[in-house]
Amino acid sequence: MGSYRVIFTGTPKDYTQDGVDSLASLIYDAAVKINVSSVDVDLKNIDFKNGAIESSMFAEGYSSQEAFTLNFIFPENKITTIKSSAFRTLSSLKQIAIPDSVTVIEQEAFYYCYKLEKLTLSKNLKTIGDSAFFSLDSLKELIIPDSVTSIGIRTFANLLIKEVSIPASVNTLGSSAFAGSPNLSTVVYYGTSPDTINNKDALSFCAKLTTLILPNVQSPKSEEWKNFLGGNFTEVKQN
Repeated sequence: MGSYRVIFTGTPKDYTQDGVDSLASLIYDAAVKINVSSVDVDLKNIDFKNGAIESSMFAEGYSSQEAFTLNFIFPENKITTIKSSAFRTLSSLKQIAIPDSVTVIEQEAFYYCYKLEKLTLSKNLKTIGDSAFFSLDSLKELIIPDSVTSIGIRTFANLLIKEVSIPASVNTLGSSAFAGSPNLSTVVYYGTSPDTINNKDALSFCAKLTTLILPNVQSPKSEEWKNFLGGNFTEVKQN
């Protein structure tokens, strides 16, 4: 047992092609052979094409990695985009801090990373694609930075978090963005109008949803806000 570091160099391949294993799968297979339980993955020396972590680059293969841990070390100011399915279903991912250079996370980038407990998003993130963080069963807290303007379809659906804050910067919110989150009881929205975001089902099927907090709205009227984003709020207040 123990912890090792893998340092990658060079240019990424096309990991979506048949017969091309993801880097996560290659690391895992090697770690199993030498009985290693944790690996630090150093990406600082990779020549990222167009500033992107490629599609399926670290997606999980056919073997579950949940008893194993990958810790990612990112370069500064090299990565702007995390492409589709880049870390899809990666059960060895327990925590991740996405570098502040990242502005776009594409669809299903972290889909069903069900062991992910701690997620720190880029402070300059603008766009989060469809199902990018769908069904993160172990996530304890979600903080969406106030740089985000667009959140896709089912992006944060099926989470077990109890509260979520939506920044005023968000103007596009996809269908079922936070839907099906059974423990979600409180939403904090920093905007000032219920009509800023045109969405009627972002909060659908959230059975425990009761409270909407509007810090920037003085004396909010319940009748205007009670069905905000498809929720069914019984309590609407400023703080």
